[in-house]
Amino acid sequence: MGGFKLTGLAAATAAADSARLSTVQNSQGQQLGTIAGTNTITAVGSPTVTAYAAGQTFRFTSAGANTGATTLNVDSLGAKNVYWSNAACTGGEIANGATVTATYDGTQFQLATNYSFATATSVQNSQGTLLGTIAGTNTITAAATPTLTAYTAGQTFRFSSAGANTGATTLNINSLGAKNIFYIGSALVGSEIPASGMVTVTYDGTQFNLTASAAAGSSPFTDATAIIKNSVDATKLIKISAASVTTATTRTITGADRDQNLGTLLPAPTNNNGKVLQTDGSVNAYANANPPVRQTVLSGTVDANGLPNFGGSTGSGTVTQSNTLIVTASNGQDISGAVNRTGSKTNPSWTGLTTNGTMYLGVTVNADGTLTEFSTTLAPTYQWGGTYSTTSNQRTFNIQEMTMKVGSGAAAAQAYDVFVGEVSVAGAVVSAITWYALMARYDSGFTATFPGTATQTIKNSNLGIKPFYSSVIMECTTIDLNYAAGDQLLLIGGGATSTVTPVSGIGATTNTVWFTTPPTAIRLPNKTNGDIATNIVLASWKYKLIANRGW
Repeated sequence: MGGFKLTGLAAATAAADSARLSTVQNSQGQQLGTIAGTNTITAVGSPTVTAYAAGQTFRFTSAGANTGATTLNVDSLGAKNVYWSNAACTGGEIANGATVTATYDGTQFQLATNYSFATATSVQNSQGTLLGTIAGTNTITAAATPTLTAYTAGQTFRFSSAGANTGATTLNINSLGAKNIFYIGSALVGSEIPASGMVTVTYDGTQFNLTASAAAGSSPFTDATAIIKNSVDATKLIKISAASVTTATTRTITGADRDQNLGTLLPAPTNNNGKVLQTDGSVNAYANANPPVRQTVLSGTVDANGLPNFGGSTGSGTVTQSNTLIVTASNGQDISGAVNRTGSKTNPSWTGLTTNGTMYLGVTVNADGTLTEFSTTLAPTYQWGGTYSTTSNQRTFNIQEMTMKVGSGAAAAQAYDVFVGEVSVAGAVVSAITWYALMARYDSGFTATFPGTATQTIKNSNLGIKPFYSSVIMECTTIDLNYAAGDQLLLIGGGATSTVTPVSGIGATTNTVWFTTPPTAIRLPNKTNGDIATNIVLASWKYKLIANRGW
């Protein structure tokens, strides 16, 4: 208007009045007052709004946070739905005390933004992430405030448990659907959630992952867990209890976790399948990385002399041990060391023992630490090295490789097989039973009075293999040839014509060890002067035989 302007206008009070600049600056006509309600909001315009029109924009200060579907009614023109992002509000879009801008699109009001801002108090109180109304232990239900409308990857929630879980566990928030709770990559198995205490879970898009609880701990491993250091697989963990080892459970191990170390390997409890760790990074074998002896019977019932006393009856084609048998089977080496499996079974039994002659009793150590019995008429072959036999059911053990293989007729495949005994069969029934010595070693125990001349003494060593080492130990019981009581001598065979040794030969078979005395005199060098002219006093000496497989 050529530099002209209207001045001195009074404040507008009706919709048809002219607006002055201060009216526009103060948003008069858009700012609603007399706000009431949170989900059913009423407001008054100034000047009074006489009709809704598409494009109208209003602002108001909320009277409280909405908790569900929301409407706005301006000057009693009628309640219109309030939408956010083209969808009806469901709760949490409007915060208490927020300045809200809503635009009418001809059908409903559209919020200009989501006004669910967090206050310092709401952050301190974990509002939105702290769940309430907790119920259940394995099937947990909870409610979020404001109401959770959908699960989204990355959401983290906390809740106070209603009780300890005892198995697989789910969490259902605001009836959105039950989702599995995992811990370290696997479904819960029990006791990860405490009877009481705070639990934190994070949703990954598929399930909730337990990140902290009083039971599971804030780090993956606690006193009740042990992991394998430098695992080849790096995804294995075995969980143990205070008294024994429980069922192995696969868990995900992070790079940092791999640095944890089991420390001392666990003993093999007779009532729990001897479950300890495998050096190749797996737990499925429940194997001891360093058994005292490899490829042997480790434990079972013994008599007063430490010899196997496994029981079993003759007279039929079945033999059943009356003990808990623990064995270990080897499979060579890897970069972590010896590869072994240890397993056990209570009262193992062999059937079908009806082929006359000698039948050999063995067990296969399965991946879960259980044992499967087998029998064969073919004696196992133990060799320092060489070709494995491909003869069907022939078992060959290469000592230098510490590996057993079983022939199939065309090839030989590795097997965790261990022989534990043998039986004699006559008339299609078992007539005698021999159980192999524990840990492939034998000690006869002392016998009083050394044998006289030209006498062969035989003991049943029951190693099931010819020993690498066997010997006779003499011990003086009464002073003789200047030897004091308690003096021991380790003897080797001196030959049939020897005149300075109490034995002329020491030998062994797979199940016996023996020695023979010289034909004419039994002598020892005098302890102090070396004189060999005097025979020993037989009654002043006791003796025993020992044998050892040697590997």
